[in-house]
Amino acid sequence: MLLFTADVKEALEWFQLTHQLQGGYGWVEWQRTALPSAGGVEDQPAKVMEALALIAREENALIGQARKQSRGKGRERDQGQRRG
Repeated sequence: MLLFTADVKEALEWFQLTHQLQGGYGWVEWQRTALPSAGGVEDQPAKVMEALALIAREENALIGQARKQSRGKGRERDQGQRRG
């Protein structure tokens, strides 16, 4: 079981409210689609915005790693089919 601090829980909740998984042909990533509070980016709490940026960066890195692994498995499968 994962235990998060109150700050981490809050940041994850804000991430779910402010980000959407978006993509196109050959790509997908988490993008901010809303802000936590009224006003512009400069009006947002710096701590929350830093946490959201960190979560998005790490989530997008995980997507990239999974994509690379998937491509590698696909190549291995294709090469195996060519041999067999």
